[in-house]
Amino acid sequence: KNEWSPFDWLKLNGGLRYDAYRIEDKWDHNPFLSATPPNYPTYSGGDFNPSASVTLIPWDGIQFFAQFAQGTRPVSLREGTLSVSRLMPNANLEPETSRNWELGINVSRSNVLLPEDRLRAKVAYFNNTVHDYIYREYNDPYLTNPPATRPFSEFIIENMDKARFSGVEVQLSYDARTFFGEVGATYYDNIEFCKVGEPCKARVPTADWPGQPGWPPPFDQGVPYLTDYSANHIPPEFMITGTLGVRLFEERLTLGTRVTYATRPKVPSATGMAGDMHIHWEPFTTVDVFSSLKVNEHMVWNLSAENLTDRYYIDPLGGAGLPAPGRTLRTSLTAKF
Repeated sequence: KNEWSPFDWLKLNGGLRYDAYRIEDKWDHNPFLSATPPNYPTYSGGDFNPSASVTLIPWDGIQFFAQFAQGTRPVSLREGTLSVSRLMPNANLEPETSRNWELGINVSRSNVLLPEDRLRAKVAYFNNTVHDYIYREYNDPYLTNPPATRPFSEFIIENMDKARFSGVEVQLSYDARTFFGEVGATYYDNIEFCKVGEPCKARVPTADWPGQPGWPPPFDQGVPYLTDYSANHIPPEFMITGTLGVRLFEERLTLGTRVTYATRPKVPSATGMAGDMHIHWEPFTTVDVFSSLKVNEHMVWNLSAENLTDRYYIDPLGGAGLPAPGRTLRTSLTAKF
């Protein structure tokens, strides 16, 4: 990485990183599971990932920036090995490559309302495209063979053409020593998945069952059927967190509260179908309170209550249909010598 400032009002950054990986499955064949030992591929490779940014500083404390970063995510152990009995690796699987753009403005000011106060703000638009997005799909041989002769696996890991995520991020903080506050919000204006040979769609990946007779509904109706866990990677359309606090007794005691609100996922899934892999959650609001007391120059006592109202809710992106913890009290005493 390198930074160059040819002028006081201009900063240029550039970097280049090389990522390499190798994944090999040494699974011992179990004849009880399949008569023929499967041929598990070895995944290996590497790629150069560049990054660059331009920052303009027209006035002191004001920055306009644009940045680009590319990253590579190799095939994971779960995606490239026999992780579950119904999932087959794919010898043609490619790593994901993300290309991320961000445009925005940073503001940093002091002595705005009171002496020695600090104001920080950031507004940014992001556009992230993940090429060769990895997802789970039905294995065609399973669908086209009668139940008595079908292969052992019914799922396979595939690459889709790409997935897009874009939105706006806002951060604002103000600290006047005696009191402080912070707000952070993220809004997704577009999330879409683009399967190979299909138009991009603002919904999670699905597969069409062939409608074989004798299969229970909805499988015998040829309707879209959600088979992938990508639905659990969809963030809320809008999420905001606000914090307010005060410092008392010469800043020895800090008291504060934090409120978090989140909506449903940005794009829908195949709701209500058997085997739906989407972990549903409803919009929720949680309230936390916290405190910190400097007992002396060596010791700090912290006390907090999370989810103060004991709200029943599901954490976004949790990956499991389990409720988040209810009202939780925490305390700690830290001493440094």
